[in-house]
Formats: sequence, structure tokens, C-alpha cells
Amino acid sequence: MSSRRGFTLIELLVVIAIIGILIGLLLPAVQKVRAAAARLSCQNNLKQLALAAHNHHDAFKKLPPGLLLSPARTTSLFVELLPFVEQDNLYRQWDFLNPSANYLGGNAARAANVLPLYVCPSASLDRNPIDMGGGRTAALTSYAGNGGSRTLLPAKATNDGVFHRVQNGFGQIRLTDIQDGTSNTLLFGERSQADGNWNSFLPAPFQPAPNPDFFAIGTYGIWAPSTAIGIREVTLAGMNAINYGHPFGWQPPPWPEQPPPVSWDQFLPFYEARLSAYGSAHSGGANFAFCDGTVRYLTESLPVSSLRALSTRHGGETTIVE
Repeated sequence: MSSRRGFTLIELLVVIAIIGILIGLLLPAVQKVRAAAARLSCQNNLKQLALAAHNHHDAFKKLPPGLLLSPARTTSLFVELLPFVEQDNLYRQWDFLNPSANYLGGNAARAANVLPLYVCPSASLDRNPIDMGGGRTAALTSYAGNGGSRTLLPAKATNDGVFHRVQNGFGQIRLTDIQDGTSNTLLFGERSQADGNWNSFLPAPFQPAPNPDFFAIGTYGIWAPSTAIGIREVTLAGMNAINYGHPFGWQPPPWPEQPPPVSWDQFLPFYEARLSAYGSAHSGGANFAFCDGTVRYLTESLPVSSLRALSTRHGGETTIVE
């Protein structure tokens, strides 16, 4: 008569513990592989955007504008790239005379198209597209053009980068204008759309009321802006370190009465700094496309002075990036 021997409770617990240890060892490796794959996919997106910008230059003998507002035509960087990223049908449907019409129709709106090439796989986007209010919907991009050493506020913009707000078609940049060398000048970079400290100020009692508007950080970066402040949506600047985040949060104690007001005038410099900063969800840095079409990963330890030099097209700087 044969007897069958089963596992004891101790043996089962040992096996479960071993499996748990193996899973614990395997998960970080899987996460690293996924992160590496997302980073490579992001680099490919930037490579395609750089190629699209060069093809635009070949076709029109100049790079696209960052933002163009005129009675005859309202357009912006990523709209003008549409025909060169296999989105010619969308471009042909675009309303350049009445730009507000591009936001109407909910998720079916022209500006609400979520274009995979315009979004990094690692991007921290809670919603895309977003409800802009007033029946308007728009999709986000996690990339931005190089606006130079300073982009915000528009009146303070240095216009020493590659993509700017232009007037009546004048002011667009040619590759020959990039006197620092195309291999030493940024073309596109990544935008970070996650910042808990920034979002903690959403209920803060600003005085006076925020001007420009103040929203959750994850709602900035629409790829088809149509207002004067829209330059913040499609360009970034080299005025702060890569992955710069708002340096402090607003956590009011349980006030017995209304909390004291927060000065908007004092907050405004932080607003300008955060909304013009390059960054990403990748670890320790961000991907950038240069004007020669190459794509490189720059670490957040890169000195601000070097990032600023890479952001100017004719500053006369010599910047070596490993």
C-alpha cells in the first residue's frame, strides 16, 4: 500500500517566502527595463520632432514660429509641425482665422487630439485632453521648443532661442541664425507636469488675483495655444536647472479664521521660473533634441550657466556636454 506525502505548512511557508524574495528581486529589474524603454521611446519622439522641424525649414526656409497671433492667421509651433509628423489631415482641418473653434467639440475637438509623438511615455499626466472651461477642450504635449534664456512673462522674453512669439510672420529663425552652432544649441526639450508643491497653492488666497492665471501644473503644456500667454505652453527656457520644482508648499494650519493672503507679486517670480523649466519623469535628468538633429540626455546636475548657454543661438558661448 503506497502513501502520498504532502507538503507541510512549514515547507509551504518557505516556498512562499522564496517566491516573494524572487519577485522582490525581479520587480526592480522589470521597472528599470520599462524605464529604459520609455526613455528610448521619448528620445525617438524628440528625434522625429527635430526631423519635422528640419523638414519645415527645408519647405519654408525658416523654422516654425513659437506663437503667431494675427487677424489673418493664429498658429503655433506644434500646429505648424502637423504636416511633417503625418498629421496633414488634421492640419488641413485647422481653423487659423477663428482659433477658438479648434477647441470646441469636447474630445472630438481638433485641439483635443492626443498625438502620441507629442507625449513622452513616462509623462505624469493625470488627464489628457483637459477641460479648459467654457466648452473648450485641448490636449497636452510633454515637449517644448527652446525659447532661449527667458520666456516669461512675454514682455520679459529675451527671444534669444529658437522659437518665439513672432509678429505677422517676421522673426522666425533660420538655421543660419544659429551662430553658436547647431550642435551647441537646443531645439526641443521635455516638460515636467508634476509638482506637488505647486499644486498645494491651488486653494491659497492670492492677493491680488493671479495674473496670468494659476492652475494645476498638469494643465499647462497644451500643444495648440492661441492667446498671448500661450508661449508658455510650447516653449521653455534655460533660466533654471533641469527638473526645477516649486521650492516650497502652502500648507495652512487649521486657522481659527480665514488664512492670511498670499502675495501674488511675491509668488510671480516662482511662477515664471516653474513654468519655464525643463524637466521630465525620467530619473535624474531629461531628454533634449539639438538643432543638428541629435538627441542627448542631460542630467539635472548640469550647471544653469551651461543650460542657459545651450539655450541661446548667438550668445558666443562654447559649451561642452558629455
